[in-house]
Amino acid sequence: LYGQGKLREAEAAFRAAVKADGRSFEAHSGLGVVLYAMGKTDGAILAWQTALKLNPRSASVHSNLAAALTKKGRTKEAIAACKRALELKPNFAGAYLNLGRAYQTAKQYKEAISAYRSALRVDPKFADAWLNLGWTYAKGTNQPREAVRCFKEYLRLTPTPNDCTCLVKDYIAKHGG
Repeated sequence: LYGQGKLREAEAAFRAAVKADGRSFEAHSGLGVVLYAMGKTDGAILAWQTALKLNPRSASVHSNLAAALTKKGRTKEAIAACKRALELKPNFAGAYLNLGRAYQTAKQYKEAISAYRSALRVDPKFADAWLNLGWTYAKGTNQPREAVRCFKEYLRLTPTPNDCTCLVKDYIAKHGG
């Protein structure tokens, strides 16, 4: 259901699974994914926290939790969750991305750049890492030349236009490149 974009139905199915078996890691984890996609961040946080009580070794759930915590401005908790995800799975590019976003939100730009670069060491074709690194250079550290370089790589890896590609192209046009 989730993969088909039927979020309400997926939420109902996961809630039913949680009700049927409150000890199901998969049910709580899946409910968190659906709630987050629906913009119900507080509910997603609770679902993922419950999932982690059932399986504290899930790097992906720690990373998902970090994304939701960052969205709520709870960056210290988000950074801790990302670091735990990376302890469990050291080459997890998505956790490095979420770590960078948490640092960026906390205005810790040097640390954000380091996290995004770590994501790119793991996966040099990770378009979202190039995008976020570019915005950190553009807005966090005022380094337009570096931002343009990152944005060009993002565009190379993102052939289908979207809202971000339009913003990136505008930035490149204004700052040379």
